[in-house]
Amino acid sequence: MGNIHIPLVFTNTGKTACTLRGFPGVSLMLEEGTPVGKPATRSGAAGGTLRLKPGQSAYAVLHTVNDGVSDTPCWSTAQLVRPTRPAPRTR
Repeated sequence: MGNIHIPLVFTNTGKTACTLRGFPGVSLMLEEGTPVGKPATRSGAAGGTLRLKPGQSAYAVLHTVNDGVSDTPCWSTAQLVRPTRPAPRTR
């Protein structure tokens, strides 16, 4: 209860295969681009290297908690989620 899990999808929109490795990152932002709080922290082991053909997708799961579950002061409500892809390599 109080937990939210959201898939963060990365799609290879290029014309050649690429690989992803490591953790993606994510930051919450206000509409004008101001960060809300600190970037998300990572937990668990990093996944292995994934090879994506053009048009293929891979995903990571974002985890957060519902409002009112924390005893710390509230942040502003974010309008944007800014993902940072895992380390890519085009091959």
